[in-house]
Amino acid sequence: MNYLVGQGVQASRISIISYSEERPICSEKTESCWAQNRRAAFLVKEQ
Repeated sequence: MNYLVGQGVQASRISIISYSEERPICSEKTESCWAQNRRAAFLVKEQ
């Protein structure tokens, strides 16, 4: 979020929701699996 705001996107257009625990891509107990779950995705809201 800080990066996008620094690039000129209004903070009011950004919301953060974390799904890494609720919606994991991988469920194994390994570092490579945990790395897959540390991800970010974003949608752009209209003004």
